[in-house]
Amino acid sequence: MTCSRQFVFSRRGMRLLNALATPVAITLAITLAITLPDLADAKAPAKAQTKHKPKPAEPKSIEQSIREFRFVADFSPKDPEREISSELFWRYPLEFPKAEFPFEPNFTNLETEMPRTDGEGRAIQHLNNARQEFIDGNFEAARKSLLSAKARYGKGYPFHRRTDYFLAYVFMKEGFAGMADGRVSLDDPKTKGNFSNAATFLSWAFNLKKDVPDPLVDRVTPKGLYNLAAIYFRYDRFAASFAAAELGLDFLRASGRTDYRMSFRRINAENYIKNGTFLEAIQEMDQALRQDYNKAEAAAIMHRAGDIYFNLNNYELAEEAYELGARADESLRQISPAQLMLRAESLFWLKRFREAQMFLHNAIEGISFRKEKNPPSLATASWASLRFADIHLALNDPAKAKLAYFKMEHEFRGSPAAKVAKVRLACLELPYYEGNNINHARSDLEKLRMDPDLPPPAKELAWACHTASFATRERTTQMLDKVRAFAKAHPESRFLKAMAEPVRETQALSIENFFTKDDDYGAVAFFEENRKRLFTKGVPPKIASQLFRSYSDIGKAAKAKEFLSSIISDKTETASLKRLGDLDVLRVATVLAETKDNKRMAKLTVPLTARVWQIERSPAADQLATRIIESNMERTALPWLLPLYEHWATTDESLICDAQLSLLTKAAALSEKAKKSMKLDERITLAIDDYMPDLQDDDPSCAATLLDMEYNLMVRKPELLAKRYLERKEWSVTPETVTHAWSVSENLSQKTPSAPPAAAKELWKFIVAKGDSRSPEVTFARSRLDPNATEFEKIWK
Repeated sequence: MTCSRQFVFSRRGMRLLNALATPVAITLAITLAITLPDLADAKAPAKAQTKHKPKPAEPKSIEQSIREFRFVADFSPKDPEREISSELFWRYPLEFPKAEFPFEPNFTNLETEMPRTDGEGRAIQHLNNARQEFIDGNFEAARKSLLSAKARYGKGYPFHRRTDYFLAYVFMKEGFAGMADGRVSLDDPKTKGNFSNAATFLSWAFNLKKDVPDPLVDRVTPKGLYNLAAIYFRYDRFAASFAAAELGLDFLRASGRTDYRMSFRRINAENYIKNGTFLEAIQEMDQALRQDYNKAEAAAIMHRAGDIYFNLNNYELAEEAYELGARADESLRQISPAQLMLRAESLFWLKRFREAQMFLHNAIEGISFRKEKNPPSLATASWASLRFADIHLALNDPAKAKLAYFKMEHEFRGSPAAKVAKVRLACLELPYYEGNNINHARSDLEKLRMDPDLPPPAKELAWACHTASFATRERTTQMLDKVRAFAKAHPESRFLKAMAEPVRETQALSIENFFTKDDDYGAVAFFEENRKRLFTKGVPPKIASQLFRSYSDIGKAAKAKEFLSSIISDKTETASLKRLGDLDVLRVATVLAETKDNKRMAKLTVPLTARVWQIERSPAADQLATRIIESNMERTALPWLLPLYEHWATTDESLICDAQLSLLTKAAALSEKAKKSMKLDERITLAIDDYMPDLQDDDPSCAATLLDMEYNLMVRKPELLAKRYLERKEWSVTPETVTHAWSVSENLSQKTPSAPPAAAKELWKFIVAKGDSRSPEVTFARSRLDPNATEFEKIWK
């Protein structure tokens, strides 16, 4: 039985667990079981306290401190963020660093680890020749000699297990030599192949052939299995790595040796960490510390325990482990830069900002030996640099914070961390901007808020700074809208408190609340109820314009007209219309039409006819246009209503029959001068070109009406109509189409009865080909094409 400490509960601890079956109670009981002695064994009463003062305890050595360290089995994740500053900070996505187990391809004692093999025969000669080539650094020649012996003699000689052992180390040396020559990493494909071969031969020598007697191989088994486990772990074969470490521990137990025992425990712990079973990982670490003590290994174990607690956001326990590991590793050679960053992050959340900044400086600036040890990724380095700048902000030093954010943003340009730095910098500088710089900063913050790379807290920060720039400078409805939108998205945000007072000031004019909510009825009711009390000196222009919109939208045109001057000026009516949005223009026209203001309505015709409409069709806009049509003022409005509906029809083709056809029909009933000014024939032609011939299938009645209007408008232009009809030969032919074609052909032929134009003849052919043979138009067309045949047919009647 080993003296290693196990996580075993006493009877009293088990009773406590059974009595308090809750996660918190279980965690507490586990902690008590680990940290307190077994109370069941305390039989003797405590001795009476003596009066003399106890001697001051001698300071513990680092070894004693580590051996007596009590791991707390609290592996429930904690909240990642804490209230440490008035500023908004959040946990950055720092990578959980991967542990490193360096390969050991070198021999400390060549005569012990790779001695000359005694014996006779070609196989022994191959083995000894390969050994000499290995010593001379000719690894390729050593490999060829060993492979040749293996291929020729197989297991037919007593040292075939030793051959596998030698081959494994030859491949390892070749791998490192290739890395040095080519300046490549362990992930280089050729290098990876060498270590894969090394792992294969290590597995044969120390696992598959472990029952083959060979004193040399047995003697070096711990180192061989360590290299095997390290290679598997480095290349993410975690199950195989765990199995190799377990073989090593089994061998040590059987042989009574301790070589590499701490390393095997650490490898097992890392595999448990990969599997997310932190209790088992801590157990392995704890047992490694209790069984053996090696200062470097102990430091690495304590640092790794700190990583585990940090990963669970338990910053107190993480710092306790990091601190003890640092005492054993004063030069910080056993902690990687990535782990230094994690420790700094723990200290940051413990409000130990100066210490956190020191460790971040050490991690970022780096030392030569530390740069070679598990260097952090570029992403982790960027987040660490950002946290370094955050500490200046947490220490209430905005000047240094600005400089640090600026430097960090340019050093890691384009990274998510750099974008957060840009948000921080904008938030710090925006309150001091003036003029266009304000709009530029707001625009940057608005873009950053929508950036998918930005973490949610950073988006909240960008949005808050953007909104606060309005709250501190403006008392407008726009500000209220922005604050309201922000509050809706982040109802618990810490930034809302600073925005409360500006919002209260702006809402003093309560009527704006109704306007903001689009509550037109509420707004006009409030106004009419409080007009005499609140608006004795008149209605402010801004509120007057809002009241105009509310009254016009709810159909009270007479009351809306009172505030028309807040929208357009009598003297500069045309210029005012250009500045107005399309919806407001429709409101103005609706109010004038419903109040029968013919004079001003007529003045709108020219500027509105020339207007390029941009408004999309909406219920509000559609309702206003319908009210104009129903006001019996549509004749005045037709010149600009037609272009409006044509604009809407570009996205809704159903309008051609739902609304446009009605407007075109009304326009067709106007005078020739009015039709000409509206270019009615061109509009109908354009509608036919856009929607025909599909409209004949979708709505035959609508299509027929359009064709009738075309015929009636252009009946005096038979040549043009004939050309159009002949271009539409492939369209569906209706009786109305045949009738129109016949009428046009007659109009053409009457101009020169003795020699009908070619267009008339083509129309007759079209009628005969496409028309119903029983229709009179077909009969007449045939008679025009061949009078003699018609006379001949009469004989038989």
